[in-house]
Amino acid sequence: MELIFCIVLGGLLLFGLGSALRFPTRTVGTDVLRASGFPVGVIVLALVILLILIAKYIMQSRKEGKPIFRDLGVPPKLVVIAGAIVAYMGLMSVIGFILSTLTFVFVNPVIMGYRKYRVLVFFSVIVTTVLVVLFGKLLFVPLPRGFGLLREISYYLY
Repeated sequence: MELIFCIVLGGLLLFGLGSALRFPTRTVGTDVLRASGFPVGVIVLALVILLILIAKYIMQSRKEGKPIFRDLGVPPKLVVIAGAIVAYMGLMSVIGFILSTLTFVFVNPVIMGYRKYRVLVFFSVIVTTVLVVLFGKLLFVPLPRGFGLLREISYYLY
């Protein structure tokens, strides 16, 4: 149960990180961190502590010889896939729609056991391209652009 709580909390923290990175960049001259500096710092620190807690929990469970996910009645692959979905949603606002979708469409079948990597690379590129063209270009749906350089590059693509 502790592990599920940590995964859900990590997803919420990633969502908060994406929101904090979109704070306005207008600032006063003496403000070194800008508006997003303190929230991003706290969230990154919380994510690091959360990763340490998860690692400790997994190492303790292995040391005791008890299964990590089996006692929850949830298949381990389901938990990993749910974590991938949470990571996808959290990273979408940070690295943009294109990179996060490309990564998610590649990683999800690998989690499920598919091992033909060349096919997965081709499939990931095709699916991401179709989604960007369909939603970004044809239907004018505002897709997440990420921040920084990734945001600037996305303006050339959609």
